[in-house]
Amino acid sequence: MNSHQRSAWYWLISIGQDTCTPFVDAGQVLAAAFLPLSPTRALVGTLGTLQPATLCGLRENSIRCSLEYFIAHQWDLDTQALTSLIGQTARLVSIQQIDMILQDTLAEALQG
Repeated sequence: MNSHQRSAWYWLISIGQDTCTPFVDAGQVLAAAFLPLSPTRALVGTLGTLQPATLCGLRENSIRCSLEYFIAHQWDLDTQALTSLIGQTARLVSIQQIDMILQDTLAEALQG
């Protein structure tokens, strides 16, 4: 994976207020996972229930998690205004960080 490859998934973590992020760090509580599928559909995974306000903000949160750009099904004034949200919660992960994450995850899985 290089820095130009991106995941379409993003995660909702609980830190007092729910926050969307492109990565879940150790110690953070995962509340839900989102995969946008189309302009009107998303695959949502959760162990509990989500507040309607959380679901209404999927578009904006997806854009905040985008590092450089987002893909929209239309280009209008509302969509143009959302460009200011790009990158607000985005960050890069190095190859070394990915390796550490995989090692930690495998070690936990093997321990049972």
